[in-house]
Amino acid sequence: MNIKENCSIFTFRPPGVLKSSVNHSKRLRHPLIPAYERQNLNDLGFEIDPHNNNLNDILTYIPEGNLFLSILENAYFIIQEGFDGVVITNDLQLIDETLHFCKNQSLDQIKIDLNDAQLLEEIFLAFDPKWMQYDHWMGYCLSKSYLANLYTPTTMKIAIPEYRNNNIFIGNSISRELYDNTLEKAKLNSRTIFLKDGIYKAKKLALFHPNSHYPYDYFNFHDTRRIFNFINKNSQYKNDLPTNFLIATNQKNQSCFSDHFQSILTQTCNELNLPIIHLENMDWESQIALFSQAEFIIAPHCPELINLYFCQKDTTLLELTSFNKNKSSISCWPFLIASTNNINYCFIDMLKDNINIEFLKKTVRNIRAL
Repeated sequence: MNIKENCSIFTFRPPGVLKSSVNHSKRLRHPLIPAYERQNLNDLGFEIDPHNNNLNDILTYIPEGNLFLSILENAYFIIQEGFDGVVITNDLQLIDETLHFCKNQSLDQIKIDLNDAQLLEEIFLAFDPKWMQYDHWMGYCLSKSYLANLYTPTTMKIAIPEYRNNNIFIGNSISRELYDNTLEKAKLNSRTIFLKDGIYKAKKLALFHPNSHYPYDYFNFHDTRRIFNFINKNSQYKNDLPTNFLIATNQKNQSCFSDHFQSILTQTCNELNLPIIHLENMDWESQIALFSQAEFIIAPHCPELINLYFCQKDTTLLELTSFNKNKSSISCWPFLIASTNNINYCFIDMLKDNINIEFLKKTVRNIRAL
């Protein structure tokens, strides 16, 4: 359809070879496991789709959907902290989904002069304003870039922003080492063009979109995990890593746990002989091995849970999370990953559940006994 006269043309093209990213009908999710008897699961359904009143249907089925390759001609896009990947028309109209991850700002707050735009030929865009956060880097940017490397012409370059040493928008961003290492592991360097901050105009600009207004619906498709399978195929088994463990809360995983709850977690794990893992003390390859060998994981809601894509089928995750309808972030994506990849998922809502040591011990024992 025409976005604006004398401006970009936006076309949807079928995913073609992306056969596993076409759901012609609803598919069953891997069953959600209640963490305890009579647990209210509705808040999780509301997180997935707040506009759908049939919460049980949301939790039971993967909806119909397609992953489209969208082509824009003569389109402008921005690389600037807080607005990375935002696509605009020549009259500064926003036309791309990545705005879901922007700050609550308008383009009036940044200086845009289209006369300064650098001209590019064929470009694929996968990053969003939170691309330096680990889950967005792996789950969106690298995952979509890997698919583009498989399914788009080699003449099309994959655009990625240059690494930023000082990032204010993302408090705990990926390291330069991980940035370089993951691109190398994904075999993307030969197709990648690294861009500095600025305004760019592409003669052809390609993006992958789910046919939904929720960007995290991308995790409903099996193709999302292709990059993780590729990276994981050469990982080595490590005998020194546990298969049952708690991921420790820390500043990097942005946990808001109170000191009291931290104490409950620590004592519970000690009494159940569950090791506590500090991911910040592990190299990335060891983290991959940790998740790929895992059988039972207790974890706070954190970016590192994108590593569920490295897990084997029937791994169990107990996520310690909170569902607050007034917050701006969405915390449902670990369930979407688990339920489309045969991983057992259950959760405890820290804001609502009356959590003490005995409750937590009983919950963990019951889940592990399933």
